[in-house]
Amino acid sequence: MINLLVASILVLGVPNGVRVERLDGPVAVGAIQSLRDEGLILTTEHGDVSIQSDQLFLVHFGDGITTPTPWAATWVELRDGSQLPVAAFTIKNKVATLELPEAMNHPPISVPITQLAAVRFQPPSPKTDTEWKTLRASAPVADLLVIRHEESVDHVAGLLGDIDENVIHFEVDGESIPVPREKVYGLLYYQRESHIRKVPLCTVIARDETRLAATRLILIDAILSVCTESGLDISLPLSQIHHLDYSAGKLVYLLDLTPRSSQSSPFIDMPPGAELLRDAEGPIFDRGFFTAKPILRFRSQEQQRAKWEAASYDRSIGMRSRSELTYRLPEGFRRLQAHVGIDAELGDRGAARLIVQGDDKTLFDEEIEGRQGAMALDLDIDKVRYLKFLVDYGAEGDIGDRIYLCDPRIIK
Repeated sequence: MINLLVASILVLGVPNGVRVERLDGPVAVGAIQSLRDEGLILTTEHGDVSIQSDQLFLVHFGDGITTPTPWAATWVELRDGSQLPVAAFTIKNKVATLELPEAMNHPPISVPITQLAAVRFQPPSPKTDTEWKTLRASAPVADLLVIRHEESVDHVAGLLGDIDENVIHFEVDGESIPVPREKVYGLLYYQRESHIRKVPLCTVIARDETRLAATRLILIDAILSVCTESGLDISLPLSQIHHLDYSAGKLVYLLDLTPRSSQSSPFIDMPPGAELLRDAEGPIFDRGFFTAKPILRFRSQEQQRAKWEAASYDRSIGMRSRSELTYRLPEGFRRLQAHVGIDAELGDRGAARLIVQGDDKTLFDEEIEGRQGAMALDLDIDKVRYLKFLVDYGAEGDIGDRIYLCDPRIIK
Protein backbone atom coordinates (compact mmCIF):
# COMPACT_ATOMS: atom_id res chain seq x y z
CA MET A 1 0.00 0.00 0.00
CA ILE A 2 1.26 3.50 -0.87
CA ASN A 3 0.83 6.37 1.60
CA LEU A 4 2.19 9.88 1.66
CA LEU A 5 5.25 10.01 3.90
CA VAL A 6 4.50 11.36 7.31
CA ALA A 7 6.10 14.72 7.99
CA SER A 8 8.03 13.34 10.94
CA ILE A 9 10.17 11.28 8.57
CA LEU A 10 11.67 14.59 7.46
CA VAL A 11 12.65 15.66 10.97
CA LEU A 12 16.43 16.10 10.87
CA GLY A 13 17.10 16.61 14.54
CA VAL A 14 15.50 16.85 17.95
CA PRO A 15 17.42 19.22 20.24
CA ASN A 16 17.67 17.81 23.78
CA GLY A 17 15.48 14.88 22.77
CA VAL A 18 15.39 11.45 21.20
CA ARG A 19 13.91 10.36 17.87
CA VAL A 20 13.02 6.68 17.64
CA GLU A 21 12.38 4.87 14.36
CA ARG A 22 10.54 1.58 14.63
CA LEU A 23 11.06 -1.32 12.28
CA ASP A 24 7.47 -0.98 11.05
CA GLY A 25 7.93 2.69 10.15
CA PRO A 26 6.31 4.98 12.77
CA VAL A 27 8.53 7.62 14.38
CA ALA A 28 8.29 8.68 18.02
CA VAL A 29 9.95 11.79 19.48
CA GLY A 30 10.45 12.54 23.15
CA ALA A 31 12.65 12.16 26.24
CA ILE A 32 14.12 8.78 27.05
CA GLN A 33 13.14 7.43 30.46
CA SER A 34 14.51 3.89 30.37
CA LEU A 35 16.89 1.97 28.11
CA ARG A 36 17.74 -1.68 28.71
CA ASP A 37 18.36 -4.89 26.78
CA GLU A 38 14.62 -5.48 26.55
CA GLY A 39 13.80 -2.11 24.97
CA LEU A 40 13.12 1.49 25.91
CA ILE A 41 10.48 3.80 27.37
CA LEU A 42 10.04 7.22 25.75
CA THR A 43 8.02 10.09 27.19
CA THR A 44 6.26 11.88 24.33
CA GLU A 45 3.66 14.65 24.16
CA HIS A 46 1.03 11.89 24.08
CA GLY A 47 2.38 10.02 27.11
CA ASP A 48 4.87 7.22 27.70
CA VAL A 49 5.62 4.83 24.83
CA SER A 50 7.24 1.43 25.44
CA ILE A 51 9.06 -0.20 22.49
CA GLN A 52 10.63 -3.67 22.62
CA SER A 53 14.15 -4.15 21.20
CA ASP A 54 12.96 -6.45 18.41
CA GLN A 55 10.76 -3.59 17.10
CA LEU A 56 13.49 -0.92 17.19
CA PHE A 57 15.32 0.28 14.07
CA LEU A 58 17.23 3.48 14.98
CA VAL A 59 17.42 5.65 18.09
CA HIS A 60 18.80 9.16 17.39
CA PHE A 61 20.09 11.39 20.20
CA GLY A 62 20.25 15.18 20.15
CA ASP A 63 21.00 17.29 17.08
CA GLY A 64 22.53 14.52 14.97
CA ILE A 65 25.93 16.24 14.64
CA THR A 66 29.03 14.04 14.69
CA THR A 67 32.54 15.22 15.54
CA PRO A 68 35.03 12.79 13.98
CA THR A 69 38.12 12.10 16.04
CA PRO A 70 41.30 13.74 14.64
CA TRP A 71 43.62 11.23 13.01
CA ALA A 72 46.24 11.71 15.71
CA ALA A 73 44.50 8.75 17.33
CA THR A 74 45.00 5.07 16.47
CA TRP A 75 41.89 3.19 15.36
CA VAL A 76 41.32 -0.36 16.58
CA GLU A 77 38.78 -2.79 15.12
CA LEU A 78 37.78 -5.89 17.07
CA ARG A 79 36.46 -9.18 15.74
CA ASP A 80 32.89 -8.42 16.80
CA GLY A 81 32.85 -5.30 14.59
CA SER A 82 33.49 -2.75 17.34
CA GLN A 83 35.74 0.15 16.28
CA LEU A 84 37.22 2.79 18.54
CA PRO A 85 39.94 5.46 18.60
CA VAL A 86 42.66 5.01 21.19
CA ALA A 87 45.22 7.46 22.52
CA ALA A 88 47.78 4.70 23.06
CA PHE A 89 48.06 1.08 21.88
CA THR A 90 50.58 -1.53 23.07
CA ILE A 91 50.82 -5.33 23.19
CA LYS A 92 52.70 -7.41 25.75
CA ASN A 93 52.51 -11.20 26.10
CA LYS A 94 49.57 -11.47 23.68
CA VAL A 95 47.44 -8.92 25.54
CA ALA A 96 46.65 -5.52 23.98
CA THR A 97 46.30 -2.45 26.20
CA LEU A 98 44.01 0.26 24.84
CA GLU A 99 44.13 3.72 26.41
CA LEU A 100 41.03 5.61 25.39
CA PRO A 101 40.99 9.36 24.56
CA GLU A 102 41.04 11.64 27.58
CA ALA A 103 37.53 12.93 26.81
CA MET A 104 36.10 9.47 27.48
CA ASN A 105 37.45 9.52 31.05
CA HIS A 106 37.84 5.74 31.04
CA PRO A 107 40.60 3.51 32.49
CA PRO A 108 42.79 1.49 30.07
CA ILE A 109 41.24 -1.64 28.57
CA SER A 110 42.95 -5.01 28.21
CA VAL A 111 42.01 -7.18 25.22
CA PRO A 112 43.46 -10.58 24.17
CA ILE A 113 45.04 -10.35 20.72
CA THR A 114 42.66 -13.11 19.60
CA GLN A 115 39.93 -10.43 19.67
CA LEU A 116 41.87 -8.01 17.41
CA ALA A 117 40.89 -7.71 13.74
CA ALA A 118 42.77 -4.61 12.57
CA VAL A 119 44.72 -1.58 13.80
CA ARG A 120 45.32 1.53 11.71
CA PHE A 121 47.94 4.07 12.75
CA GLN A 122 47.78 6.63 9.93
CA PRO A 123 45.02 8.74 8.35
CA PRO A 124 43.68 7.35 5.05
CA SER A 125 43.58 8.92 1.63
CA PRO A 126 40.91 7.80 -0.87
CA LYS A 127 43.40 5.43 -2.54
CA THR A 128 44.95 3.96 0.61
CA ASP A 129 41.49 3.54 2.13
CA THR A 130 40.35 1.50 -0.90
CA GLU A 131 43.50 -0.64 -0.81
CA TRP A 132 43.16 -1.15 2.95
CA LYS A 133 39.55 -2.31 2.57
CA THR A 134 40.60 -4.71 -0.20
CA LEU A 135 43.21 -6.23 2.12
CA ARG A 136 40.63 -6.43 4.93
CA ALA A 137 38.29 -8.39 2.66
CA SER A 138 41.00 -10.77 1.38
CA ALA A 139 40.89 -13.14 4.41
CA PRO A 140 44.71 -13.35 4.79
CA VAL A 141 46.19 -16.63 6.05
CA ALA A 142 48.79 -14.83 8.19
CA ASP A 143 49.16 -11.56 10.07
CA LEU A 144 49.84 -8.63 7.73
CA LEU A 145 52.12 -5.67 8.38
CA VAL A 146 50.89 -2.85 6.12
CA ILE A 147 53.36 -0.14 5.03
CA ARG A 148 52.46 3.11 3.28
CA HIS A 149 54.44 4.21 0.22
CA GLU A 150 53.30 7.73 -0.70
CA GLU A 151 49.69 7.23 -1.85
CA SER A 152 49.71 3.41 -1.87
CA VAL A 153 50.10 0.64 0.69
CA ASP A 154 52.06 -2.61 0.56
CA HIS A 155 52.07 -5.52 2.97
CA VAL A 156 54.23 -8.33 4.35
CA ALA A 157 52.85 -11.58 5.76
CA GLY A 158 54.24 -12.95 9.02
CA LEU A 159 53.52 -13.08 12.74
CA LEU A 160 52.83 -9.97 14.81
CA GLY A 161 54.32 -9.89 18.30
CA ASP A 162 54.78 -7.33 21.07
CA ILE A 163 54.26 -3.64 20.32
CA ASP A 164 55.50 -0.70 22.36
CA GLU A 165 55.39 3.06 21.75
CA ASN A 166 58.18 2.92 19.17
CA VAL A 167 58.59 -0.60 17.76
CA ILE A 168 56.43 -3.37 16.31
CA HIS A 169 58.01 -6.81 16.62
CA PHE A 170 57.28 -8.81 13.48
CA GLU A 171 58.43 -12.36 12.70
CA VAL A 172 59.11 -13.43 9.10
CA ASP A 173 60.45 -16.93 8.28
CA GLY A 174 61.42 -17.46 11.91
CA GLU A 175 63.37 -14.20 12.15
CA SER A 176 62.13 -11.44 14.48
CA ILE A 177 62.36 -7.97 12.91
CA PRO A 178 61.84 -4.75 14.92
CA VAL A 179 59.91 -2.36 12.70
CA PRO A 180 59.73 1.36 13.57
CA ARG A 181 56.10 2.07 14.35
CA GLU A 182 56.16 5.40 12.53
CA LYS A 183 56.65 3.55 9.22
CA VAL A 184 53.61 1.31 9.67
CA TYR A 185 50.23 2.19 8.17
CA GLY A 186 48.32 -0.60 9.89
CA LEU A 187 48.08 -4.19 11.09
CA LEU A 188 45.73 -6.99 10.05
CA TYR A 189 45.39 -9.97 12.36
CA TYR A 190 44.87 -13.49 11.02
CA GLN A 191 41.73 -15.03 12.46
CA ARG A 192 43.32 -18.14 13.93
CA GLU A 193 40.13 -20.01 14.78
CA SER A 194 36.74 -20.08 13.12
CA HIS A 195 34.55 -17.32 14.43
CA ILE A 196 30.87 -16.82 13.77
CA ARG A 197 30.06 -13.25 14.71
CA LYS A 198 26.94 -12.99 16.83
CA VAL A 199 24.30 -10.51 15.79
CA PRO A 200 24.61 -7.68 18.35
CA LEU A 201 21.66 -6.34 20.29
CA CYS A 202 22.53 -3.02 18.66
CA THR A 203 25.52 -0.99 17.51
CA VAL A 204 26.27 2.08 19.62
CA ILE A 205 27.69 4.91 17.49
CA ALA A 206 29.27 7.74 19.46
CA ARG A 207 29.80 11.31 18.24
CA ASP A 208 33.52 10.65 17.71
CA GLU A 209 32.50 7.73 15.41
CA THR A 210 33.29 5.03 17.98
CA ARG A 211 31.24 1.90 17.18
CA LEU A 212 30.43 -0.66 19.86
CA ALA A 213 28.70 -3.94 18.95
CA ALA A 214 26.60 -4.17 22.12
CA THR A 215 25.40 -7.51 23.46
CA ARG A 216 24.10 -5.82 26.63
CA LEU A 217 23.39 -2.22 27.61
CA ILE A 218 21.68 -0.25 30.35
CA LEU A 219 21.14 3.46 30.94
CA ILE A 220 21.58 4.74 34.50
CA ASP A 221 21.68 8.45 35.40
CA ALA A 222 22.46 9.54 31.81
CA ILE A 223 25.37 7.06 31.57
CA LEU A 224 25.09 4.25 29.02
CA SER A 225 26.97 1.09 30.05
CA VAL A 226 27.81 -1.15 27.08
CA CYS A 227 29.14 -4.71 26.99
CA THR A 228 30.41 -6.28 23.75
CA GLU A 229 31.06 -9.85 22.58
CA SER A 230 34.81 -9.16 22.49
CA GLY A 231 34.81 -8.36 26.21
CA LEU A 232 34.71 -4.56 26.21
CA ASP A 233 32.82 -2.99 29.11
CA ILE A 234 32.56 0.75 28.43
CA SER A 235 30.43 3.49 29.98
CA LEU A 236 29.62 6.60 27.93
CA PRO A 237 27.70 9.75 28.88
CA LEU A 238 24.50 9.98 26.88
CA SER A 239 25.73 13.34 25.55
CA GLN A 240 28.47 11.45 23.65
CA ILE A 241 26.04 9.07 21.89
CA HIS A 242 25.03 9.87 18.32
CA HIS A 243 22.64 6.97 17.68
CA LEU A 244 21.87 3.32 18.34
CA ASP A 245 21.46 1.07 15.32
CA TYR A 246 19.21 -1.96 15.94
CA SER A 247 18.99 -3.00 12.27
CA ALA A 248 21.53 -5.88 12.30
CA GLY A 249 19.83 -9.14 11.45
CA LYS A 250 16.49 -7.40 10.94
CA LEU A 251 17.06 -5.38 7.80
CA VAL A 252 19.07 -5.58 4.57
CA TYR A 253 19.41 -2.76 2.04
CA LEU A 254 19.01 -3.89 -1.57
CA LEU A 255 22.19 -1.93 -2.31
CA ASP A 256 24.07 -4.55 -0.25
CA LEU A 257 22.79 -7.36 -2.50
CA THR A 258 24.10 -8.14 -5.97
CA PRO A 259 21.38 -7.87 -8.64
CA ARG A 260 20.53 -11.18 -10.27
CA SER A 261 19.95 -9.39 -13.57
CA SER A 262 19.76 -5.84 -14.93
CA GLN A 263 18.36 -4.78 -18.30
CA SER A 264 17.75 -1.46 -20.02
CA SER A 265 16.07 -0.76 -23.38
CA PRO A 266 15.58 3.01 -23.84
CA PHE A 267 12.94 4.54 -26.12
CA ILE A 268 15.68 5.69 -28.50
CA ASP A 269 18.90 3.69 -28.51
CA MET A 270 22.03 5.74 -27.90
CA PRO A 271 24.61 5.83 -30.70
CA PRO A 272 28.07 4.29 -30.18
CA GLY A 273 30.33 6.60 -28.21
CA ALA A 274 27.51 8.32 -26.30
CA GLU A 275 28.70 6.93 -22.96
CA LEU A 276 27.53 9.91 -20.91
CA LEU A 277 23.98 9.64 -22.21
CA ARG A 278 24.02 5.86 -21.96
CA ASP A 279 25.15 6.11 -18.33
CA ALA A 280 22.05 8.21 -17.58
CA GLU A 281 19.76 5.41 -18.75
CA GLY A 282 20.16 3.50 -15.48
CA PRO A 283 19.81 1.60 -13.36
CA ILE A 284 22.23 3.70 -11.30
CA PHE A 285 23.13 3.25 -7.65
CA ASP A 286 23.75 5.66 -4.74
CA ARG A 287 23.78 8.81 -6.88
CA GLY A 288 21.47 11.04 -8.86
CA PHE A 289 21.06 10.94 -12.63
CA PHE A 290 22.48 14.46 -12.96
CA THR A 291 23.19 15.31 -9.30
CA ALA A 292 25.54 13.95 -6.65
CA LYS A 293 22.64 12.58 -4.61
CA PRO A 294 19.05 11.73 -5.57
CA ILE A 295 16.46 14.22 -4.34
CA LEU A 296 12.77 13.52 -3.71
CA ARG A 297 10.13 16.02 -2.70
CA PHE A 298 7.18 15.43 -0.39
CA ARG A 299 3.98 17.26 0.35
CA SER A 300 3.62 18.44 3.95
CA GLN A 301 1.12 20.64 5.74
CA GLU A 302 2.24 23.88 7.34
CA GLN A 303 -0.28 26.35 8.75
CA GLN A 304 -3.13 24.71 6.79
CA ARG A 305 -1.29 25.15 3.49
CA ALA A 306 0.26 22.47 1.31
CA LYS A 307 4.02 22.86 1.00
CA TRP A 308 6.79 21.00 -0.77
CA GLU A 309 9.66 19.57 1.29
CA ALA A 310 12.79 18.07 -0.30
CA ALA A 311 15.07 15.33 1.01
CA SER A 312 18.30 13.85 -0.39
CA TYR A 313 19.44 10.26 0.12
CA ASP A 314 22.74 8.41 0.31
CA ARG A 315 21.31 4.98 -0.60
CA SER A 316 19.23 4.72 -3.75
CA ILE A 317 18.43 3.02 -7.03
CA GLY A 318 17.67 5.20 -10.05
CA MET A 319 15.68 3.69 -12.96
CA ARG A 320 14.30 4.96 -16.26
CA SER A 321 11.91 3.42 -18.74
CA ARG A 322 12.25 0.80 -19.89
CA SER A 323 14.51 -0.98 -17.40
CA GLU A 324 14.37 -4.04 -15.16
CA LEU A 325 16.24 -5.02 -12.03
CA THR A 326 15.93 -8.43 -10.34
CA TYR A 327 17.20 -9.56 -6.94
CA ARG A 328 17.29 -13.00 -5.35
CA LEU A 329 16.24 -12.44 -1.74
CA PRO A 330 17.65 -14.18 1.33
CA GLU A 331 15.14 -16.17 3.36
CA GLY A 332 13.11 -14.87 6.27
CA PHE A 333 12.29 -11.32 5.10
CA ARG A 334 8.66 -10.20 5.16
CA ARG A 335 8.42 -6.63 3.90
CA LEU A 336 9.90 -4.36 1.25
CA GLN A 337 10.08 -0.65 2.07
CA ALA A 338 11.37 2.33 0.09
CA HIS A 339 10.70 6.01 -0.61
CA VAL A 340 9.59 6.23 -4.23
CA GLY A 341 9.18 9.24 -6.50
CA ILE A 342 10.09 11.14 -9.64
CA ASP A 343 13.38 13.07 -9.57
CA ALA A 344 12.67 16.33 -7.68
CA GLU A 345 14.56 18.31 -10.36
CA LEU A 346 11.59 17.70 -12.68
CA GLY A 347 9.16 19.52 -10.37
CA ASP A 348 5.54 18.82 -11.30
CA ARG A 349 6.58 17.23 -14.57
CA GLY A 350 7.49 13.64 -15.25
CA ALA A 351 5.72 10.29 -15.03
CA ALA A 352 6.61 6.62 -15.26
CA ARG A 353 4.95 3.32 -14.49
CA LEU A 354 6.48 1.32 -11.65
CA ILE A 355 5.81 -2.41 -11.41
CA VAL A 356 7.10 -4.57 -8.55
CA GLN A 357 6.84 -8.34 -8.89
CA GLY A 358 7.50 -11.07 -6.33
CA ASP A 359 8.23 -14.33 -8.14
CA ASP A 360 5.29 -14.51 -10.61
CA LYS A 361 2.94 -12.25 -8.65
CA THR A 362 2.47 -8.51 -9.19
CA LEU A 363 2.82 -6.74 -5.85
CA PHE A 364 2.49 -3.16 -7.11
CA ASP A 365 1.60 -1.52 -10.43
CA GLU A 366 0.99 2.24 -10.57
CA GLU A 367 1.98 5.32 -12.51
CA ILE A 368 4.27 7.59 -10.47
CA GLU A 369 3.87 11.30 -11.28
CA GLY A 370 6.03 14.27 -10.34
CA ARG A 371 3.02 16.35 -9.35
CA GLN A 372 2.06 13.76 -6.72
CA GLY A 373 5.29 13.99 -4.77
CA ALA A 374 7.15 11.05 -3.27
CA MET A 375 5.44 8.15 -1.53
CA ALA A 376 6.26 5.35 0.88
CA LEU A 377 6.34 1.87 -0.59
CA ASP A 378 5.53 -0.91 1.89
CA LEU A 379 4.89 -4.36 0.37
CA ASP A 380 4.42 -7.88 1.72
CA ILE A 381 7.26 -10.10 0.37
CA ASP A 382 6.81 -13.07 2.70
CA LYS A 383 8.20 -16.22 1.00
CA VAL A 384 9.24 -14.23 -2.12
CA ARG A 385 12.48 -15.53 -3.63
CA TYR A 386 12.88 -13.29 -6.69
CA LEU A 387 12.02 -9.58 -6.54
CA LYS A 388 11.76 -7.65 -9.82
CA PHE A 389 11.45 -3.89 -10.40
CA LEU A 390 10.23 -2.74 -13.80
CA VAL A 391 10.02 0.92 -14.84
CA ASP A 392 7.91 1.35 -17.96
CA TYR A 393 6.78 4.34 -20.00
CA GLY A 394 4.25 6.71 -18.48
CA ALA A 395 1.81 9.12 -20.10
CA GLU A 396 4.66 11.23 -21.51
CA GLY A 397 6.70 8.37 -22.94
CA ASP A 398 10.33 8.70 -21.93
CA ILE A 399 10.01 12.40 -20.99
CA GLY A 400 10.69 12.96 -17.29
CA ASP A 401 10.71 9.23 -16.48
CA ARG A 402 13.46 9.36 -13.84
CA ILE A 403 12.33 7.32 -10.81
CA TYR A 404 14.27 6.92 -7.58
CA LEU A 405 13.85 4.08 -5.07
CA CYS A 406 15.46 5.59 -1.97
CA ASP A 407 16.51 3.62 1.12
CA PRO A 408 15.19 0.39 -0.48
CA ARG A 409 15.27 -2.30 2.19
CA ILE A 410 13.83 -5.67 3.11
CA ILE A 411 12.76 -6.29 6.69
CA LYS A 412 12.16 -9.41 8.76
